[in-house]
Amino acid sequence: CHGETGKGEGSKTGTAINSQNFLSNVSDKDLYHYVKYGRDGTVMPAYGPRLSDKELNNLVAFIRDWQTKEIEFDVPKTISGDPERGKAQFNLYCLNCHGEAGIGKEKMGTALSNPQYLKYTTDKQIWIDAAYGREETRMGPSLKGLEGARQLKEKDINDIVTYIRSLEK
Repeated sequence: CHGETGKGEGSKTGTAINSQNFLSNVSDKDLYHYVKYGRDGTVMPAYGPRLSDKELNNLVAFIRDWQTKEIEFDVPKTISGDPERGKAQFNLYCLNCHGEAGIGKEKMGTALSNPQYLKYTTDKQIWIDAAYGREETRMGPSLKGLEGARQLKEKDINDIVTYIRSLEK
Protein backbone atom coordinates (compact mmCIF):
# COMPACT_ATOMS: atom_id res chain seq x y z
CA CYS A 1 0.00 0.00 0.00
CA HIS A 2 2.76 2.45 0.89
CA GLY A 3 5.16 1.16 -1.76
CA GLU A 4 8.67 -0.22 -1.47
CA THR A 5 10.10 3.19 -0.62
CA GLY A 6 7.18 4.45 1.49
CA LYS A 7 6.19 7.15 -0.99
CA GLY A 8 2.61 5.91 -1.26
CA GLU A 9 3.27 4.53 -4.71
CA GLY A 10 1.88 1.08 -3.89
CA SER A 11 -0.93 -0.51 -5.88
CA LYS A 12 -3.42 0.36 -3.14
CA THR A 13 -4.13 3.68 -1.43
CA GLY A 14 -1.37 4.06 1.16
CA THR A 15 -0.15 7.53 1.99
CA ALA A 16 3.48 8.65 1.90
CA ILE A 17 5.15 7.62 5.15
CA ASN A 18 8.76 8.32 4.15
CA SER A 19 8.26 12.09 4.27
CA GLN A 20 10.93 13.83 6.34
CA ASN A 21 8.23 16.15 7.72
CA PHE A 22 6.12 13.17 8.79
CA LEU A 23 9.04 11.22 10.25
CA SER A 24 10.24 14.29 12.18
CA ASN A 25 6.71 14.74 13.56
CA VAL A 26 6.10 11.21 14.92
CA SER A 27 7.75 9.08 17.56
CA ASP A 28 8.50 5.39 17.28
CA LYS A 29 5.60 4.83 19.69
CA ASP A 30 3.29 6.71 17.29
CA LEU A 31 4.42 4.56 14.36
CA TYR A 32 3.95 1.42 16.46
CA HIS A 33 0.37 2.42 17.32
CA TYR A 34 -0.46 3.37 13.72
CA VAL A 35 0.62 -0.07 12.50
CA LYS A 36 -0.71 -2.11 15.44
CA TYR A 37 -4.18 -0.55 15.58
CA GLY A 38 -4.67 0.56 11.96
CA ARG A 39 -7.61 2.79 11.12
CA ASP A 40 -11.11 1.28 11.36
CA GLY A 41 -13.27 1.97 8.33
CA THR A 42 -10.27 2.65 6.08
CA VAL A 43 -7.96 0.47 4.00
CA MET A 44 -5.33 0.64 6.80
CA PRO A 45 -5.77 -2.64 8.69
CA ALA A 46 -4.72 -3.34 12.27
CA TYR A 47 -1.58 -5.48 12.13
CA GLY A 48 -1.56 -6.12 15.89
CA PRO A 49 -3.45 -9.41 15.57
CA ARG A 50 -1.09 -10.60 12.79
CA LEU A 51 2.35 -9.45 13.95
CA SER A 52 4.24 -10.02 17.18
CA ASP A 53 5.58 -7.10 19.20
CA LYS A 54 9.06 -7.91 17.87
CA GLU A 55 7.79 -7.83 14.27
CA LEU A 56 5.95 -4.55 14.90
CA ASN A 57 9.11 -3.01 16.40
CA ASN A 58 11.16 -4.27 13.44
CA LEU A 59 8.69 -2.64 11.06
CA VAL A 60 8.92 0.63 13.00
CA ALA A 61 12.73 0.46 12.77
CA PHE A 62 12.47 -0.17 9.02
CA ILE A 63 10.22 2.88 8.59
CA ARG A 64 12.46 5.00 10.83
CA ASP A 65 15.45 4.15 8.60
CA TRP A 66 13.85 6.32 5.91
CA GLN A 67 14.48 9.36 8.08
CA THR A 68 17.58 11.17 6.83
CA LYS A 69 17.22 14.37 8.84
CA GLU A 70 15.40 15.70 11.86
CA ILE A 71 13.34 18.82 11.30
CA GLU A 72 12.47 21.27 14.05
CA PHE A 73 9.07 22.89 13.55
CA ASP A 74 7.92 26.27 14.81
CA VAL A 75 4.62 25.44 16.53
CA PRO A 76 2.47 27.59 18.83
CA LYS A 77 2.75 26.63 22.50
CA THR A 78 -1.04 26.48 22.76
CA ILE A 79 -3.20 25.16 19.95
CA SER A 80 -6.71 26.39 20.59
CA GLY A 81 -9.20 27.95 18.26
CA ASP A 82 -12.79 28.41 17.14
CA PRO A 83 -14.19 25.10 15.81
CA GLU A 84 -16.95 26.83 13.80
CA ARG A 85 -14.43 29.08 12.07
CA GLY A 86 -12.20 26.02 11.69
CA LYS A 87 -15.02 24.13 9.97
CA ALA A 88 -15.44 26.96 7.46
CA GLN A 89 -11.67 27.03 6.84
CA PHE A 90 -11.57 23.22 6.57
CA ASN A 91 -14.43 23.23 4.06
CA LEU A 92 -12.63 25.86 2.01
CA TYR A 93 -9.10 24.43 2.07
CA CYS A 94 -9.20 20.77 3.17
CA LEU A 95 -12.51 19.22 2.13
CA ASN A 96 -11.49 18.48 -1.47
CA CYS A 97 -8.91 15.94 -0.32
CA HIS A 98 -9.99 14.98 3.21
CA GLY A 99 -13.73 14.76 2.54
CA GLU A 100 -16.82 16.01 4.32
CA ALA A 101 -16.19 16.19 8.08
CA GLY A 102 -12.73 14.68 7.51
CA ILE A 103 -13.97 11.21 6.48
CA GLY A 104 -11.07 10.94 4.01
CA LYS A 105 -10.96 10.25 0.30
CA GLU A 106 -9.29 7.21 -1.21
CA LYS A 107 -6.02 8.11 -2.96
CA MET A 108 -6.55 11.74 -1.92
CA GLY A 109 -6.44 12.50 1.80
CA THR A 110 -6.23 10.82 5.20
CA ALA A 111 -9.41 10.21 7.20
CA LEU A 112 -8.92 12.90 9.83
CA SER A 113 -12.09 12.05 11.78
CA ASN A 114 -11.04 8.41 12.16
CA PRO A 115 -11.10 7.37 15.86
CA GLN A 116 -7.63 5.77 15.75
CA TYR A 117 -6.18 8.80 13.96
CA LEU A 118 -7.61 11.13 16.59
CA LYS A 119 -6.57 8.85 19.48
CA TYR A 120 -2.95 8.44 18.37
CA THR A 121 -2.32 11.87 16.82
CA THR A 122 -1.71 14.97 18.93
CA ASP A 123 -2.93 18.47 18.15
CA LYS A 124 0.69 19.45 17.61
CA GLN A 125 1.10 16.69 15.01
CA ILE A 126 -2.08 17.75 13.20
CA TRP A 127 -0.90 21.38 13.28
CA ILE A 128 2.51 20.48 11.84
CA ASP A 129 0.94 18.36 9.09
CA ALA A 130 -1.39 21.22 8.13
CA ALA A 131 1.23 23.95 8.38
CA TYR A 132 4.25 22.20 6.86
CA GLY A 133 2.63 19.50 4.71
CA ARG A 134 4.45 16.42 3.47
CA GLU A 135 7.08 17.07 0.85
CA GLU A 136 6.69 15.37 -2.55
CA THR A 137 2.97 14.74 -1.94
CA ARG A 138 -0.30 16.55 -2.63
CA MET A 139 -0.22 17.78 0.97
CA GLY A 140 1.70 21.00 0.52
CA PRO A 141 2.51 23.51 3.25
CA SER A 142 -0.26 25.89 4.32
CA LEU A 143 1.46 28.23 6.77
CA LYS A 144 1.82 31.80 5.55
CA GLY A 145 5.38 32.44 4.41
CA LEU A 146 6.04 28.90 3.25
CA GLU A 147 5.93 27.92 -0.42
CA GLY A 148 2.43 26.39 -0.42
CA ALA A 149 -0.52 27.64 -2.41
CA ARG A 150 -2.52 28.25 0.77
CA GLN A 151 -1.21 31.05 2.95
CA LEU A 152 -2.93 30.46 6.28
CA LYS A 153 -2.13 32.29 9.48
CA GLU A 154 -1.34 30.43 12.72
CA LYS A 155 -4.84 31.28 13.95
CA ASP A 156 -6.43 29.71 10.85
CA ILE A 157 -4.52 26.48 11.42
CA ASN A 158 -5.38 26.54 15.15
CA ASP A 159 -9.05 26.84 14.19
CA ILE A 160 -8.79 23.95 11.70
CA VAL A 161 -7.05 21.72 14.28
CA THR A 162 -9.73 22.59 16.86
CA TYR A 163 -12.42 21.67 14.32
CA ILE A 164 -10.71 18.37 13.47
CA ARG A 165 -10.42 17.56 17.18
CA SER A 166 -14.15 18.33 17.57
CA LEU A 167 -14.88 15.43 15.19
CA GLU A 168 -13.95 12.94 17.96
CA LYS A 169 -16.94 10.84 18.87
